[in-house]
This record gives sequence, structure tokens and C-alpha cells, in this order.
Amino acid sequence: MNDNDFDSDESTADGQCETTDLENALSTGARPELLAHPYRRGILQYFVDAADETSSVGDVTTHLVDRERNRTGDRPDRDRIEIALSHVHLPKLAEAGIVEYDVRSRGIRYRRDGCLEELLERLRCDRPVDE
Repeated sequence: MNDNDFDSDESTADGQCETTDLENALSTGARPELLAHPYRRGILQYFVDAADETSSVGDVTTHLVDRERNRTGDRPDRDRIEIALSHVHLPKLAEAGIVEYDVRSRGIRYRRDGCLEELLERLRCDRPVDE
């Protein structure tokens, strides 16, 4: 697998999203479906905010646990979140070419996607104020 395997037709060379590309992505349903679950949104937000494009399942799990605790005031079940990431959400993002996920090392490498990041930002702006 090389870097060309992850080139997105929906982003410009600098990783930014053209409006028509975003509209095309929205119309296909592929990209919005990647953001349908709050854990996947949280994973992507973690990498958008991070200085590095690599991390571990443990670090991303900690981010999601903290995010959920801040949102609800309760401490979520860390094991449940980590299992969901490992068996559902990271494989789904890997299949879409958004991350590389090594099951053995539990390492994650984010592959920037300007359109997906723009869509994520738009969803963040549409959140209710109390969230």
C-alpha cells in the first residue's frame, strides 16, 4: 500500500475541499455515513485537532472517554468504547481509506480528507448549544 492508494478525488492538492466536491460527496452518501456515529466523529476530530497524524487505539479511546464524560458528566465504560473502536469504527474508517489501522500494533494513521473534515466542521456548527 502506498500514499497514492489514499488520494481522494474529492480534495484539492492542498487537502481543501471544493464546494462542488463536497456536494458530490454529500449526494453519494459515502462520506456522511462515515460521520453518522459519534465515535467516528470523535476519532476524526481527534486527528483534525492533533499535531500528529498517528496515534494508538489507547490514546483515541482516552479522547473519546474524556469527550463523553465532558458531555454527560458520567464516566463511560472505557472497555466498551475500545472494543467498539477496534472491531467496528476503525475498520470502517480503514475500509474507506480515511485511516490505516494495524490490528497487531493497535496503531492508527490518519489520512487527511479535506471534504470529510469540512463536513465534520459543518456538523459541529449545527450541534445544539447545550451539547
